[in-house]
Amino acid sequence: MTNQTQSSLLKAGPVTLYAQLAEILRRKIVAGVWAYGDPIPTLEELAEEYEVARVTARQAIQMLSAEGLLSSHRGRRTTVIYDAKTQPIFMSVGSVERDTPDFRLKVFSSEPGMPAREDLFFGRLSDAYWLISKADMDAGSTYSVSKNFIARKLFDRFPEGAFERIKVARLVSEYGRDMVSVWKEKVTVGMSDEDESRLLGCAQLTPVARITRICADVEGTVLYVGKLTYLGSRYETQRDITHLMK
Repeated sequence: MTNQTQSSLLKAGPVTLYAQLAEILRRKIVAGVWAYGDPIPTLEELAEEYEVARVTARQAIQMLSAEGLLSSHRGRRTTVIYDAKTQPIFMSVGSVERDTPDFRLKVFSSEPGMPAREDLFFGRLSDAYWLISKADMDAGSTYSVSKNFIARKLFDRFPEGAFERIKVARLVSEYGRDMVSVWKEKVTVGMSDEDESRLLGCAQLTPVARITRICADVEGTVLYVGKLTYLGSRYETQRDITHLMK
């Protein structure tokens, strides 16, 4: 690919050049073009290939290092530390069904709280909810942060302190089995804002997946609203579309 073609991918605008460059390099890493343990081009080589300033290339590398995709140390070549073979994939369904061996929860707060009506894409609100704000971690690294609103009539069924050890969606599924009629979720993609970046421990404008997950009873009363933000490099959705192709 020529320098002209490469540089044409980078455009001045609301997304900084280094964030745009980081996205291009991120795709190479996740796709396996640069494999685990491979040294990547030097800052000078990246700056020349993508026709950007050296400082822009350095900021892009710092962004990917903060995400845990690269290892960058002064005096050493920057290498890839993302291993597609062992990297856990957190899917919209898989994130509820399974954990990694090193999965941990960190609860920021647990208190009464009401979801915003504008967050509902179906159903109607109950009278009272309990809000749990938390982070999901793997091997000490945060990959998702969330706000979880559970209807009090369902939350009161949870064993004491269970949400400090078990994912909220799994608790809702288990203890609301006789109450829940339908689950739906909406996924959007974007760049992390200041608060998301701080909680996820990543650079601002890092790609993220935002999920709103809702379940309701047979009458349409919302029992659970989950607002989750995943690091883009740690989230994948898979679904069977056979029926759509027939």
